[in-house]
Amino acid sequence: MNFSRVYFLFMSFVLMLLLGSVYAWSVFRVEVESVMAVNATLSGLPYMVSLVSYALMMMLGGRWMKQSRTVIVFVGVILFISGFWLSSLVSNIYLLTLTYGVFLGSGVGLLYGVPMFILQKTFTTRIGLFSGLILMGFGLSSSLMTPLIATLLQQQTLQQTFMTLGSISVLVFALSIWPLLQKINPEAKQDATSESQAQYDKPSFRFLYTVFALSLISGLTIVGLSFRIGVITYQFDESFVTIAIAIFALLNGASRPFFGGLVDRFGFFKVAFISLLTLVGSGLLSLFNGGNNPVIFAISFATFWFGLGNWMALMPLSVQTIFAKSLFASLYGKLFTAYGVAAIIGTLFSGLILDVTQVTWPIYALIVIVNITNLFLVLALRKRFHLTFSK
Repeated sequence: MNFSRVYFLFMSFVLMLLLGSVYAWSVFRVEVESVMAVNATLSGLPYMVSLVSYALMMMLGGRWMKQSRTVIVFVGVILFISGFWLSSLVSNIYLLTLTYGVFLGSGVGLLYGVPMFILQKTFTTRIGLFSGLILMGFGLSSSLMTPLIATLLQQQTLQQTFMTLGSISVLVFALSIWPLLQKINPEAKQDATSESQAQYDKPSFRFLYTVFALSLISGLTIVGLSFRIGVITYQFDESFVTIAIAIFALLNGASRPFFGGLVDRFGFFKVAFISLLTLVGSGLLSLFNGGNNPVIFAISFATFWFGLGNWMALMPLSVQTIFAKSLFASLYGKLFTAYGVAAIIGTLFSGLILDVTQVTWPIYALIVIVNITNLFLVLALRKRFHLTFSK
């Protein structure tokens, strides 16, 4: 069967809906703390390790994408399904960190980069919009998975819920992975320089890496804690928080094609700068509100989820804008390890703060400081890449 770009976009979106279930950890987290008798720091370990594994496998997968795309797809599928099924067999937080964190997270990392690789090989225009449409599935996942997991946990044990999700994964993969295995006929103009010969400015790449690591801390921290903070710390109604998270996920998903289209039109710098300003504002709003007003809580947390989707869309676009296309797979994978760095910093800091102080304001203070710092870094980045980033 010939490669169909429409079929590819749709099935890549479906695939991302499944992979994005890694963001639903905040719903599991309360149940894990109860069943396994652990604190907030330990209950964050599977989530943190899953994101780190996700980032590392993105980098490794990027190195071998051209030569071994089929192998990467099948190994990713096996790891993802095994992550859920093996999690159904364990009752210890450290084993769960291995099964959910390493296995599931690694599967996500291997599969996540494949549609992005194919996209930049086959599409010539509106790449920001199309990549955003694919990644929208990843962001929207929690809007489907959060109520599903919450319902399953009310009707089943934690282990049975993991088993059910593994079975659902088998069905989704059976429908969605075939476009990733087809032979592609590149329509985009390719660089004449081979990947082994192409050179890039390493100091500039490190600069960009720092910007992304800092920009992702806010969203990854809040995504992993939204349910716990809303239900346990602020004691809001559980149904309200569940519905709110579903809406947050819708915004996270919608932000990806929205900001991808904005980058196509206005360039990286303007979009990145506006996004950081909104994150600073949301951090201040959360800092002053605390858990007093559930509506303000919902608005500020929605902004964090929306901002995370924005930066997830900006990441592949920045690589494609600055560096040679022949380097996309490897450099995108390397840049994605910033995601893992942000996950470690945000998850460990927030878990320790909640365990030691039982208050949330230091988490929001960190978010404000990090994003103000990043505003200045993006200004410096614009100066460094003035011709590339301005439109």
